[in-house]
Amino acid sequence: MSLKYYEFKVTFRNLKEVDTYRVFKVDNITSLANFGISIVLGFNGDCSHLFQFRSNDQSYTIYNDDFTGRSLSAFHHNVESLNEKSKFYYDFGDSWEFDIELLKVYDHSGDFVPPHVIEGKGLGFIEDIGGTTGLLRAYKKAPKKFEKINIKNINDTIKMGAEVIEKEFYKSSGYFDDLSDSN
Repeated sequence: MSLKYYEFKVTFRNLKEVDTYRVFKVDNITSLANFGISIVLGFNGDCSHLFQFRSNDQSYTIYNDDFTGRSLSAFHHNVESLNEKSKFYYDFGDSWEFDIELLKVYDHSGDFVPPHVIEGKGLGFIEDIGGTTGLLRAYKKAPKKFEKINIKNINDTIKMGAEVIEKEFYKSSGYFDDLSDSN
């Protein structure tokens, strides 16, 4: 398999008052689970909730979807599974929603590089604030805080956290290893 870079623009949909997005550079061998963790960390989250990708009519989850039985494992599929326009959902209680747009694919030679942000704007979300209503209240109290972004700090957080979270938090119970892709 030849290594490729994918550039995805991920746009936060819940706070229309602030243009909030990240452009991620991701190797094609990066699992959707790892990319999802990078998205959450890249938008100020801590990965304390479940998430899901949707691309066309297919869902990729980090949890066993016994309800519909139609989801595939985000641990066993990589970013090549995403279309030119996909969706990402995090924390089904607060309902954070993101649009994912494929900007560019190109070959690269060299070693694997973890997902990282090359461009962005806006803070993102705040964990357990009460969804869009709570986030909007916080924004109205301190709008300047929502405009700030430090890409170096974001990438340091992603680099330090993504692999640890995938291995120790989401996979620790072994429950997620049981996801079947036979559907």
